[in-house]
Amino acid sequence: MCLIVANNILILQLRRKVLGIFGFLKVLRVSYRDGVMEHEPKACAAVKGTQIMVENLFYNMIARRKTLQNSADDYGKIVDLLSRMAIHHNNVSFSCRKHGAVKADVHSAVSSSRLDSIRSVYGVSVAKSLIKVEVSSGESSGCAFDMEGFVSNSNYVAKKTILVLFINDRLVECSALKRAVEIVYAATLPKASKPFVYMSINLPREHVDINIHPTKNEVSLLNQEIMIDMIQSEVELKLRNTNDTRTFQEQKVEYIQSTLKSSKSDTPVSPLPSGTDSFGCVVYLYCVKPFPVAYSFVTFSLHRKACALLFN
Repeated sequence: MCLIVANNILILQLRRKVLGIFGFLKVLRVSYRDGVMEHEPKACAAVKGTQIMVENLFYNMIARRKTLQNSADDYGKIVDLLSRMAIHHNNVSFSCRKHGAVKADVHSAVSSSRLDSIRSVYGVSVAKSLIKVEVSSGESSGCAFDMEGFVSNSNYVAKKTILVLFINDRLVECSALKRAVEIVYAATLPKASKPFVYMSINLPREHVDINIHPTKNEVSLLNQEIMIDMIQSEVELKLRNTNDTRTFQEQKVEYIQSTLKSSKSDTPVSPLPSGTDSFGCVVYLYCVKPFPVAYSFVTFSLHRKACALLFN
């Protein structure tokens, strides 16, 4: 079914009775203007799937149009939204390409594994650092819910937290759950490093309150504290079990001697003794116990004679 939406965004739902009128027709095209259908759906040639085209958005609402940012920022938000939808609905193929571009920024194929969907959307480096987590509660705990997802291990390092949260197959946000997860990773990851988290939670619909924000993106849950404590404990347990080793990327350190210019007020710098050289070495850490809150790479500049005493 092919949809073209002009000047306004409207979701068209064609039920079986409507489709029965067209008989053998499978692909239809319809356009809307100001929320009113301009003509009856017509048959058209198109690929399998649904295509939505939006043109002249907010053309008659100047105040709303001024709130729109530049196209680059808006396109980045579209890509982020489709990326989140693609890894959850892995039974649907998603493709997003900027107008005029040859390569698609988001492209996912139908897959039976959600981990494969994450690999195709977010890359191999993210997928290989993920741990599967599952939490299931009974009626005795006071709240009935099922959670499954993937969380990053200690080797994953990023500057921004990525929390993909679906509740009853709906993409939402929960600030309390996000803070709880970040607290767990604060004791594992280096400073200023953030995790990647995907969670899908199923619970009774009457236990979800979506009326706490006008955009309906932020939700509040019944017995939210109990649910978050159970999820936080499971994530912490998984991290402890997989935090025996840590992988670092090796990097060569080269030093170039330069002439130091010092003024009269500065302390003079003594040159290296003759017959000795300096070199840099990077100390890598390996431990079978969980790492502390913060760790660092220490670069030393040592004389050859001192190194012989240390390493022999």
